[in-house]
Amino acid sequence: MNTELEDREEVEQLTGHLNHQVVSPLVGLRSNMKLWSQAIDADLDKSTGSAREDLLAVSDTLKDESDELKGVIAAIQDLRAKFKTTADVTPWNVSESLNKRFSPVINRTFRTLQGLERSHRRVIKKYRADYELCRRMAAQADRLLKTVYSSSTEFKVDLSRLNFDNMLHLAFESARDAFEKRSIKYENLISFRNLSPAPSPIVFGDYTRLIELFVNLIDNSAKYSGKKDTLRISVTLSRTTGTAIKDLLRTQVESQWERFLLIEYCDNGIGIKPTERKLIFQKGERGLAGRSKRDEGLGYGLYYCRKVMHAHRGNIIYSNSLYCVGGKGSFFLYFPEFTSASQLEAPKITHQR
Repeated sequence: MNTELEDREEVEQLTGHLNHQVVSPLVGLRSNMKLWSQAIDADLDKSTGSAREDLLAVSDTLKDESDELKGVIAAIQDLRAKFKTTADVTPWNVSESLNKRFSPVINRTFRTLQGLERSHRRVIKKYRADYELCRRMAAQADRLLKTVYSSSTEFKVDLSRLNFDNMLHLAFESARDAFEKRSIKYENLISFRNLSPAPSPIVFGDYTRLIELFVNLIDNSAKYSGKKDTLRISVTLSRTTGTAIKDLLRTQVESQWERFLLIEYCDNGIGIKPTERKLIFQKGERGLAGRSKRDEGLGYGLYYCRKVMHAHRGNIIYSNSLYCVGGKGSFFLYFPEFTSASQLEAPKITHQR
């Protein structure tokens, strides 16, 4: 298949997903914001003084954001129609348009909703359910657009010294909405092998990219928990060698480094069918066991995770669990144990897929 045809098919797939996976949630968010605003307006006659002023301020904010979203929804629909009839469009054009034109608006809506909790606590306390629903929907839409853009563009990583334990805890906190909106309880176990200091090992990596990677993995765990009473997520970081990784995972590693960091990520969810384990890292693929065409996401999350690992001169694969107990399989992430940012200047070797 030639590149032009591949791009055309990917654009058709991406624009097809936009309506259900991006536009529909935005329509739902706007509808809920309007309902919340109407509920506040109905209570205005019962309030006086500063309480009334607070209600008016929140209601006006919701109406303004709702009007902004109306314009975004119409513009995305126009964009879908344009891309369907434009012959030379590429996936990058789609993601770039989404990122430049719409992502800032949706991100601002999300931050505005968060700001209401700080500036109008009494109102938010009274309408807590409305607030939480709108905030979660805005966060989901914001994350979807960012993932699509990041997955469709090339990027480099910025290595720095980071506390792996702190980074993981921040990732879990960033993904908290994924559990709350599904009413899922979860436990996470973070452990280290052959690393010191054991409580808080310091490693070299791209802090922002790695957090985004783990947020994607955690979000997937929540989506496909299999309705567990308690979802258990295990993350194990260990130091190993390239030879050991090749033997353990039967995969290729870059030969110029001897020491590697190996991360096993596992949960007790529904797992992934053996026939789908290679497909899940393809762009636009949403083939996890138990998924349907109406499931959340555009299928870019795991593709993005692989891009992050490749940029770190490593890889991510799905295989049988090693240290995880009770899981049906694990994601294994590995990359060289860097000691300086300049090591990324070495020639890049193509990885097996």
